[in-house]
Amino acid sequence: MHLRTAVPSVLNDLLTFKFPPNAYHFVPRERILRPTISKPSSLSGPIKFRRSSGEAVPCFPLTSASHDPSLIHRIGQGFKRGLQRTRTGLDAPLSEYVNFWFDNFLEWRPLHLYEWDDSNTKSHLLDLVHGVVRSTISRLADRNLSIQEKPSLHKYLGQDGLSSLNVTPEPWVDEDDFVNTVVFEISTVGNLESIRENPSGSQKPKLWLGFGSGDAIDLRLLDSNGRSVMHPEGEEFKLAKMALQLYENKARFGLLYAPPYFALCELVVEDGRTHLLTSELCSSALWPDDDLTTAMAPRTETFFATLLSLFLNFHEDYLIDGPTEEMRLALRRNAEKLERLFLLDKKASVSLRHVPGTAIICDSETNKDMGMLAIGVELHYDGDLFSPSFYEEEVELLPWVRMSSEDDARLDRLDLVTEVGTGRTAKAWTARWSRRPEAAVVSAEFAMSIAREYFIYTQVVPSLSPAAQAYFPNFHGLYRSGSDGCAYILVLEDIGRTVTDEEWESDTELKRKINDEFKAIANEGVYHGDGSPPNVAIRPDGRICIIDWGEASFVRRT
Repeated sequence: MHLRTAVPSVLNDLLTFKFPPNAYHFVPRERILRPTISKPSSLSGPIKFRRSSGEAVPCFPLTSASHDPSLIHRIGQGFKRGLQRTRTGLDAPLSEYVNFWFDNFLEWRPLHLYEWDDSNTKSHLLDLVHGVVRSTISRLADRNLSIQEKPSLHKYLGQDGLSSLNVTPEPWVDEDDFVNTVVFEISTVGNLESIRENPSGSQKPKLWLGFGSGDAIDLRLLDSNGRSVMHPEGEEFKLAKMALQLYENKARFGLLYAPPYFALCELVVEDGRTHLLTSELCSSALWPDDDLTTAMAPRTETFFATLLSLFLNFHEDYLIDGPTEEMRLALRRNAEKLERLFLLDKKASVSLRHVPGTAIICDSETNKDMGMLAIGVELHYDGDLFSPSFYEEEVELLPWVRMSSEDDARLDRLDLVTEVGTGRTAKAWTARWSRRPEAAVVSAEFAMSIAREYFIYTQVVPSLSPAAQAYFPNFHGLYRSGSDGCAYILVLEDIGRTVTDEEWESDTELKRKINDEFKAIANEGVYHGDGSPPNVAIRPDGRICIIDWGEASFVRRT
């Protein structure tokens, strides 16, 4: 005989509904005598992430997972704003489908959840989504909507995929015609009754024990060869899997569900990095008075209000705000802690930042099928960068997290057309882009040369006189590329041909002009370091331009 729990009849009842303490009954493995399990296959057990040909990972690399204390609140606020904008009253009646679902569930509770079989959990989630959420969001959005499960039939990065729930307008025709997606992962864990039987400790889901902690979790997945660097049983591995499934499904929010517990995830891109934000662990059910203390128990949240907000996030009136600026700042700081410096020396340090929205494809023009991703970067330095003692053999190179393009076709392409020269540190190519630039491809082995040339163009040249600036090609940016991030591309104005050794020896007037230009630049504190003919170019109008500033030094004039 159950104590009567009121069946929701109006919207406010649904938004404040919490399952009764006896809604779920957890059946541990040891309570049931089960058949002898056959010898496990050599392929069973946790499998590391492994990338196959053609599989994409986020073009802004997966970096960290962090607890966001505002996540639950932001989701709730998005829903409240929607009600206000649409002038929907909390006394709005619910559909008869909702009444029927609650009547049926409360009559037949508790729902038995078996430790070794999560099919009941999945059926319960789909049942409440179809029986309660679908009809309610249809009324709130004032249009007929369907919520369809899209099971994951294929492995992704070596892992079984997670299912998703897609919101589609009715009549439902095409499985790809959806307006919103929520990824979910289910589990079966101890519930309220099992906790009461074992009061010495909480039966929180093992997967989510770290939720609500303040420490960022490193989610950098793959080494330069695409191999996993994570232990497959670690907490970070499971969070990374959720993050990648959100990316694969083009979804923003994910739900981790093990009745009565749930937690939420949000995928965000900040400062050229992909991060997973997590809520604290919540319970959808009330706690009995004699159960765990408040400090031990997960917080109780209104599960249905959360689901309604997630599934209505496509509607312009119900959009959920992004992370706070404070949270975004924390993500940037987390990324800085996880990455080493681009260059490091006792006299100076150089840090590197990937610039959001700058991804391009850069590869040989002769093979359009090749699609090497390149990401724009900015360098920042502290100390005496132009110290003569700052050499390549003293530097520490930045590790690379493997990147790939989500859709090569949507990115601008920089085609390397003709190799026009080879220096000590770089190969120079004419390149085809909107401004016909020249590209110098430099190995990360010469990080010091990359940094010097970058700062000559971005910091030194703007401080020179207009006459001196005319001796430099226009600089269009620095990109990071290569299968393991070991190549850097300096994109410069195509200023013409370089001076040949024969011209240098035979044309005394040209040689005099070139020497005068080197002297003029040196008078403003910039010393090239190598005034040989391959580092001098002649523009089509005959003006002289000096290139290859990787060996330069600079003394600021007072």
